[in-house]
Amino acid sequence: MQDHSMNTTDAARHAGEMIPCVVDIGCMDQVLRGLYARDSRGQLVPEFDGQFTLDVQHSALWADPTRVGRKLYAMNVEAVMQRYPDCRTTPGKLPGPDQAHRLPVTYRAPRERLTVCRDPNTLIGCYKAVETLLHHCSEGHIPGSKLFTGLERAASRLATAIVRSLPAYEMAPW
Repeated sequence: MQDHSMNTTDAARHAGEMIPCVVDIGCMDQVLRGLYARDSRGQLVPEFDGQFTLDVQHSALWADPTRVGRKLYAMNVEAVMQRYPDCRTTPGKLPGPDQAHRLPVTYRAPRERLTVCRDPNTLIGCYKAVETLLHHCSEGHIPGSKLFTGLERAASRLATAIVRSLPAYEMAPW
């Protein structure tokens, strides 16, 4: 059995690649900040909650950021396991943080308010975290899932919000 946490990671780093792995908690916290972000017109990603029609009513799920984060972690873990199938029998070897395989059960969303200000610098960090999660979930059948495509749309909404919040956008002629 290949030790992906060492051999594959080292080879990928040497080649300048980003290997699929389970994202760390800081990244997931930023993803949730982006998904729950608001501006003067309301929530930036209002339709994202409609993508969570997996096993619970989406409005109940959306009301609980911890459950949303756990769903996203479950998608992330499954994608990485599809890339490295031997991790199904030895989940402790999943590339990512310690106990990565347990994050779909143990993750807790940040206690502070998840809504972020209209500051484009804050939103850029959230956007990058969403893009990072998407990259690490781009394995096997995951990119065709409702959750993944909903996250792609969320990334697009965040990018649009960032551009619209920039002074250059406000100053540009119609």
